[in-house]
Amino acid sequence: MRIAITGSSGLIGSAVRRRLAVKHSIVTVGRSEGADQRADFADPASVDGVDLGGCDALVHCAGIVDEDFADPGKAFRQATLGMNALVRRAKAAGVPRIVYVSSVHIYGPLTGNIDENSPPNPLHDYAIAHFASEQTLRRATNPGLLGLAVRPCAVFGIPPDFARFRRWGLTPFGFPKAAVEKGEIVLASYGRQRRNFVGTEDVASAIDRWLEQERPAAEFMAVNPIGNQTMSIFDFAQLCGRIAEKITGRPCRVTRPESPETHAETFEYTSIHDFARGEMDLAATIELLSRMLAGA
Repeated sequence: MRIAITGSSGLIGSAVRRRLAVKHSIVTVGRSEGADQRADFADPASVDGVDLGGCDALVHCAGIVDEDFADPGKAFRQATLGMNALVRRAKAAGVPRIVYVSSVHIYGPLTGNIDENSPPNPLHDYAIAHFASEQTLRRATNPGLLGLAVRPCAVFGIPPDFARFRRWGLTPFGFPKAAVEKGEIVLASYGRQRRNFVGTEDVASAIDRWLEQERPAAEFMAVNPIGNQTMSIFDFAQLCGRIAEKITGRPCRVTRPESPETHAETFEYTSIHDFARGEMDLAATIELLSRMLAGA
């Protein structure tokens, strides 16, 4: 197939590009000078020049991230008007499949058992913006245009470019960095909240498997790509600390505030789709990331 990918230099987009490029022809779309098609999704007018002719699929990995909300107006413009412009260009070019990389947060509070049958309940701006992008895709789908929203939880992996990577505030990256560089991980909470840790390659695999399906079950689908490890934030911090100690030879402390809570979190993130289940090794990836951070 000929597949267009936005955000192909980003954390998830680079993994998607590596996976799909093994079997398919790739067209990159984005702001970087090296992109085959140039567009800034926060500037919807720039998307009008994107040519998706001959593409069998579009994978949109350039959705909004938390850091974009330093400018909320720009972030919402990208998630709504920018997404709408991109979908419109894809429809005009006759692209039959579109994938949008969304977020677990469209489900709302991460408690209880959540799968794709759980109703969306986005509550904060980041989640609402992702849901708006999903709905823009959903309303465009028809028998000739199939859509997939991918909703990963805590994504881990190796940043493609450490110098340009701007997501060190995320738990799977900030904790290893603090452990290696400071010898201490400071939790903002007691750390009982549970997360499903899913690798970038697992997200790419779920997308690849959906694209290979001759006919997906519905015109619009949501999928939760599931990693093989679910644990509490505190347990993940301890894992990062142990790995950092092994690499640096220095002890690493995990500190957290006293918690008035007595109940344990029960969050379980699952999927009803077999193709969504991943196998990337969390501990091995965190060790590799930590060694790279330490220069080892």
